[in-house]
Amino acid sequence: MCFKIKTVLLLFFILFFSLSAICKEQKTEKIPKAVINNPVFEFPPVVDGTIITHDFIIYNKGSATLEIIKIKPG
Repeated sequence: MCFKIKTVLLLFFILFFSLSAICKEQKTEKIPKAVINNPVFEFPPVVDGTIITHDFIIYNKGSATLEIIKIKPG
């Protein structure tokens, strides 16, 4: 009986450390992370047809290159 318990515990620890290694590898994966300090801007009322602009500064706080592929106005 003691042999079975030791075997089960050994298998448990092997499985646990294997899963820990897999999770650690996933955490080191390089991913981009877009951060916008002020994501909302309310424009003041303007006359119809007036061209207005505002710059949103986007920072990449991730570890991979950030590619902005598409932008849609809200």
